[in-house]
Amino acid sequence: TPKLTADEARERATSELFARVPSITKGDVREGAAPELVVFAEPGREARLAWHHVTRAMSQDTAAVLDVTVDALTGEVLEAFDDLETIKVKGTGVLGDEKEFEATQNGTTFTMVDGTRPAQIRTFTADTQQTLPGTPVTSQMQNSWDNVQRGKGAAVDAHFYAAFVYDYYKSKFGRNGIDGNNAAMVSTVHFGNAYDNAFWDGTQMAYGDGGTAFRALSTGIDVVAHEFTHGVTTSTSKLVYQGQPGALNEAISDILSTYIEHAYKP
Repeated sequence: TPKLTADEARERATSELFARVPSITKGDVREGAAPELVVFAEPGREARLAWHHVTRAMSQDTAAVLDVTVDALTGEVLEAFDDLETIKVKGTGVLGDEKEFEATQNGTTFTMVDGTRPAQIRTFTADTQQTLPGTPVTSQMQNSWDNVQRGKGAAVDAHFYAAFVYDYYKSKFGRNGIDGNNAAMVSTVHFGNAYDNAFWDGTQMAYGDGGTAFRALSTGIDVVAHEFTHGVTTSTSKLVYQGQPGALNEAISDILSTYIEHAYKP
């Protein structure tokens, strides 16, 4: 007979999620199935009566799924592990090329969140507004993404190239993402109305759809690598963006983006 009720077990599991993912709030938690009373048994440990519950959350910044088993008598967390399920999907970039990438599945909805790397890769859309980060890029189909009128496929390019750039820095320099500590890599596409530029704002990358001079800026892997590298500079040398330090800042992004572009396609 459990001492904890199912509701108390749900609250304990949700508290564990908040502790592990501090950016999640109560408003981000999604209703799921009720906790299930189980016998928790594993080698070398006494079997215990427990509540099993999978708690889910989705915010503008992250997605999280935590599988939690709570002792039904004491409330102790017996086991908790990240159960965010990613799935390989395909999408068409701005230039019409098909790319395969990781996305997260929540029921019948797929979201551009790649949780397969230590640094979560998240891609958003500003929907031609100048808002950051915007809203997560989602799809109801695995192989149909970002079907907008202008800059169609820009999200596919940004998401795919961000993963490649992360992997390049990791394999060549042993670097754990932009800040060296595997902070999330956040990209926003469709920024502004026919915005002819891309930028690093100190915390994330943003790409316009182009106007008179360019196509959607995320179409170029060198552009994605350039903005990513601005983030690396921000978290290392902190070269101020003026005068000679500013010139060095730009040069480092140009040089590294050229290496990365060549690594992708010599």
